[in-house]
Amino acid sequence: FMLEPWIIAMYYLGIGQTKTTAKAGGTTAKAGKGVPWFAFGFIGVATYNSIFGIAPGLQKTFTMLSAGFLGSAMAALGLDTDLVKVKSLGWKPIVLAFALWANLLGMGLLVSRVLVGM
Repeated sequence: FMLEPWIIAMYYLGIGQTKTTAKAGGTTAKAGKGVPWFAFGFIGVATYNSIFGIAPGLQKTFTMLSAGFLGSAMAALGLDTDLVKVKSLGWKPIVLAFALWANLLGMGLLVSRVLVGM
């Protein structure tokens, strides 16, 4: 049974309901962002795959679709970036971002070499 998708989905569902904001009187009240509906789909697919399994032909199709959706989401994040604001922060955050990117790339390569043995 796949436990990680359930944990991630419950985390997202919890985040949507636990945000607090300050009122004029100094008290706090719940002001959730709403329900992240994709989490229910995530739970449904993980449950279906755990109970029934998905045919190998469909797994290949879904793998390609998920890679495309992930690429689209990353492109959307990049398109939302304001380069003028990034430049105004100075060179240190840019160097940090590059170092984090290099670390992610290097560690991903290392882990894949160790696990896959390529």
